[in-house]
Amino acid sequence: MMMVLWNEDDVSFEGSMVSFDPSRVYPNAVQQVRPPTKNFLQSSMPRLFSIWRDSGRNGVPRVAVMGIEPTDDNVRQLDELGGEEMLQSIPDGTESVAVEFLDAHAPLV
Repeated sequence: MMMVLWNEDDVSFEGSMVSFDPSRVYPNAVQQVRPPTKNFLQSSMPRLFSIWRDSGRNGVPRVAVMGIEPTDDNVRQLDELGGEEMLQSIPDGTESVAVEFLDAHAPLV
């Protein structure tokens, strides 16, 4: 929802579980708003683990990400970097649309 608000003027939503009256964020983003999540993880996760360790904390930070396309490569990379969870939004639509999405991504779980 935030990406739509950052890029459009008046945004409303009517869903089966939640609804939003027309809303806006001002000022709108000057550039395209889409965080470079994959590159961000490659550069930031090692730094996070280093800062955690150097500050004397026990264990490791628990990292969960959202917004990365659930592909074999992305899941493997997140695992290699020390991430624990990849959260996904299920597409809006009918039950069959949701089930199709879940079935397609089940092998990655």
